Amino acid sequence: MEYVKRINFEEEKDFLNRIGDPKGKVILSIGNGNMAPFFENVIISDITFDKMLKTSGNKKIIDAHNIDFPDSSIDVIYGWQVIHHLNIDLFFPELKRVLKSGGKAVFIDNAYSPNWRIIRKIFPKHPDDPREDLKEEFLASKAEQYGLSNFYSRRYNLFAYLFHKFMRNILGISFTFSFLVKLDKFLSRYSIIRNNLRNMVWSVEK
Repeated sequence: MEYVKRINFEEEKDFLNRIGDPKGKVILSIGNGNMAPFFENVIISDITFDKMLKTSGNKKIIDAHNIDFPDSSIDVIYGWQVIHHLNIDLFFPELKRVLKSGGKAVFIDNAYSPNWRIIRKIFPKHPDDPREDLKEEFLASKAEQYGLSNFYSRRYNLFAYLFHKFMRNILGISFTFSFLVKLDKFLSRYSIIRNNLRNMVWSVEK
């Protein structure tokens, strides 16, 4: 996939597969202005330009609750650890409005598990840590409520996530070992691990 700038984790591969070939598509990134874009032809958006100063590509200030695009004008909307900042009841109607028929919205967020409330108290805090985690059932019900279809979700990473979080929050570097990703994939066959996998890829379609 030459148009992709990086693929590190299993969830990123799933994330990109859900989006598909971006060539010829209008793609909008929501709320990830401080991240390098996954694609060359993406529109980067955030609530202020300050968050987009170090990012290349087309840039636009956008309120995700009031997306400044015409109806049925976007092929793909994606976001990374952003949905927990939004009001779903305001965002989903806008999502449906601006997506073209058959368009997709694909996101990666932290998945809910009661055990993570304990882990959060152990690890030092980081500005990028989410305030709330998302439940698949909640997202699926909201998608149905607002007329979005084909809800999909899958969880990834436990030990790879913990190691990455430790390296980032303690040492200030973003790094992980590929063998931990493989270990998580192997152990995910067991429900005790599967129910505590941390990163969730989810998507909806119009």
